[in-house]
Amino acid sequence: MKIVFLTRTGRPSGALVVKSLLDAGKNISGIVAEERGQLLKKNGSKFSLLADSFKKHGFSFTKDRVLEFINIKFHYILRKLFGSKVFCSKKYLSIEELVLDKKIPFFLVNDHNGRESEDIIRKLDPDLIVLTNTRLIKKNIFQIPKYGCLNLHGSLLPKYAGLDSSFWALFNKENETGVTVHFVNEELDRGDILIQKKITIWPFDNEKTLYRRSLALGAEILPEAVTQIESNNQKPVKQDLNLATKFSWPTKTQRKLLPKTIKERLRDSKRPIRVLHVITRLIKGGAQENTLLTVLGLREKGYQVMLASGPTYGPEGEIATVVRRQNIELAIIPGLVRQVNPKKDLASLIKLYLLIRKYRFDIVHTHTSKAGIVGRLAAKLAGVPIIVHTPHGHVFHSYFGGVESRLYRFLEMIFSCFCDKIITLTDNCKNEHLQFKIAPAKKFVTIPSGVKVEEFSGSFDNNDIKRELGISLERKVIGTVARIEPIKGVSFFVEAMPQVLEKFSNSHFLLVGDGSQRDFLQKRVKELGISDNVTFTGIRQDVSRMISVMDIFVLSSLNEGMGRVLVEAGLMGKPSVATNVSGIPELVKNGKSGILVEPSSSSELSKGIMYLLAHPEKAKLFGENAKKIMNEDFSAQKMVDKIDNLYKKLMKG
Repeated sequence: MKIVFLTRTGRPSGALVVKSLLDAGKNISGIVAEERGQLLKKNGSKFSLLADSFKKHGFSFTKDRVLEFINIKFHYILRKLFGSKVFCSKKYLSIEELVLDKKIPFFLVNDHNGRESEDIIRKLDPDLIVLTNTRLIKKNIFQIPKYGCLNLHGSLLPKYAGLDSSFWALFNKENETGVTVHFVNEELDRGDILIQKKITIWPFDNEKTLYRRSLALGAEILPEAVTQIESNNQKPVKQDLNLATKFSWPTKTQRKLLPKTIKERLRDSKRPIRVLHVITRLIKGGAQENTLLTVLGLREKGYQVMLASGPTYGPEGEIATVVRRQNIELAIIPGLVRQVNPKKDLASLIKLYLLIRKYRFDIVHTHTSKAGIVGRLAAKLAGVPIIVHTPHGHVFHSYFGGVESRLYRFLEMIFSCFCDKIITLTDNCKNEHLQFKIAPAKKFVTIPSGVKVEEFSGSFDNNDIKRELGISLERKVIGTVARIEPIKGVSFFVEAMPQVLEKFSNSHFLLVGDGSQRDFLQKRVKELGISDNVTFTGIRQDVSRMISVMDIFVLSSLNEGMGRVLVEAGLMGKPSVATNVSGIPELVKNGKSGILVEPSSSSELSKGIMYLLAHPEKAKLFGENAKKIMNEDFSAQKMVDKIDNLYKKLMKG
């Protein structure tokens, strides 16, 4: 049986259907494609049509169509220039791309119903015409083939005939839709039905997912319909026009209402909400511990949660073991690394996209800058209904050089458009994002990072801990818990030590943690001749015991999202000397629970430490105040409750 296929250029549906017919062994004797560009000429210039699309359909619809068009054209041009083997993929993005490989007679026409198209089809002399992604076919065309003309429609005809049937099924809160293969007659979408299959509309479905599912099912049943005609087993059924409905393009207002409708469906569904959290690595750090506690807390609330992470390496230590021990679903994305690496970034984008599509997550929540960029893009491309990002501070200064910092600022501005909310850990961090014009204020919400209060509420025998660490019992201990990396400013803490020891010789300094600067700073301590007064513990699992032995806690960061370790120290009643950067001032109340000093200054650090050593009654009062503040505002339970409430609010639209 000779089949002529009618479609339009510039959309993936025609290519998918033709490929399915070819794979089923059907004989495609010709493809007649109506050039989509002709629509532009009928309606004015390309720019006037674009403006008209913005006016009628809104930004989101127009943006998606423009991005689809660019993607299809770009892929087609690359394949045409460099050959099919270079940029070949399992799926063809357009009918033009397909005919680069499949040697099928291909004809471009201005109008499927025009004289040029009619002449071509008559010369091809088909037994059957199959069409998709086109609309009205007139009598002069559908009467040419012996067995008529079959159309694939993405609905359960006679319901939702006309345009954008997937949209209307979602908009009207239908529980099912489907695909229909029907014969074409003079009345649009009303011909006799040959095959019809239903599709359940799931709570997580949106326009993109429903369109893809409909198209995949349509490509599956079209060969079956053709086989019925070939074997003369077709049993067409007339449409019950008493059930008929017909729709045109949605209005701009209706398109704006659809996301709210989808979120209401998701909220009202009885199945667990599926959430994917994405982060670059599972080292021992504030962002990672925050994410772990969030995942565990959400799981207790009934969410179905998965964690995706890049590979964990480096001297800082890891919590991946803890994640696995807690039976958290963990997906490792090998290319998801902190550094900019186009090849790995693209690979991780693809893997995340496929992961999201496979598990159909309702919410994707990304953490830190790099995971936020790749994860938000993957989630947006996969059509995830709700996307949330927590930057855990920012990388707009002190992490990288000027060029890279500006690049990250630019990328954060772009990708802020790809999420519904940005969670900052402090109001100061939010204000810094606003200062750099990352996103409008309404996009931000402040949710402080929480800790497990019970882990830092116990008491320990500090003399035993001092003996274990080799610290004289009479010494005052000034310590920190940090990754020993440049951004944490630990080198300034080390340079402050000799100044403190000049006046308070019975002081001892305790550095808990590891990192790239550890060897350098241990050598520096020897050069300063203070090795007997300094202990590097490396990574410890008993952080609460280490903080317990400290009389003063120091955090010397150059840039800090919040400083979770300040919460931990405060819960144990420790006064702090900390740098006045980012979110730290919201934890350490200067002159009330600690002392704030300027960053990158060893002299400022030493002055703050010496003030507390010289005024032990003040240090005790600051510690008591810190304990009260941290107990009130920074528990893990409060953090998870606020994130849970945010998710529910977003699901309500």
